[in-house]
Amino acid sequence: MSLALAPKLQLKLRTDLGGPSYSTFAEKQNLYAKKQSDLTRIEADEKCYQSWISAIRDDIHGRSENFKRLKLEYDNLASRLQSDAERVVILIDGDGCIFSADSVNRGNKGGTEAADKLCSLILDKFNMREENQHVFIYFNKRKLADTMGTNWDVRQDVMRGRLDSFVRGFNGRYRNFNIIDAGGDKQAADTKLLGIPAPFLSLFSPF
Repeated sequence: MSLALAPKLQLKLRTDLGGPSYSTFAEKQNLYAKKQSDLTRIEADEKCYQSWISAIRDDIHGRSENFKRLKLEYDNLASRLQSDAERVVILIDGDGCIFSADSVNRGNKGGTEAADKLCSLILDKFNMREENQHVFIYFNKRKLADTMGTNWDVRQDVMRGRLDSFVRGFNGRYRNFNIIDAGGDKQAADTKLLGIPAPFLSLFSPF
């Protein structure tokens, strides 16, 4: 009698002793390796996702900081524009419109008083305080002084000195009050006034 077991008996014996018939040791090793590979891939994917999440958080933070910066710049610009809107700019052609002989002949004191009178006039007309008033008077100083000297019967050198003193008094009275010598060219004051940039002209309020 042969001791060899029939195939069906061998299958039953393997099943009873070791589980399913296909679970050889090599197969278990392969299954374990596959599980390890899957776990490694999952861990790698998780690291990748965490990296993406971190990058998204950094991007959101950067955008938030950029928004805060832009809002601050906007608020500052809006404040400056509001400040610009609340001012009056006065342009005067001094060759054709100048202060009285009495004011100019009193030199520095006359210039100070002239600035006070003009400041009060602007305040009454535009309801703008002194710090919001910007006055620019252009003229050919030497030619105007000589013309004044002739018309008011004052020696040329004396009249030039008085006008210089008047200008110093006027310019020194208020921060934004300016008498400016336009130079010796003909119609120099007109040229200076016409040369003011258009965007700045939009801020002017004519009488």
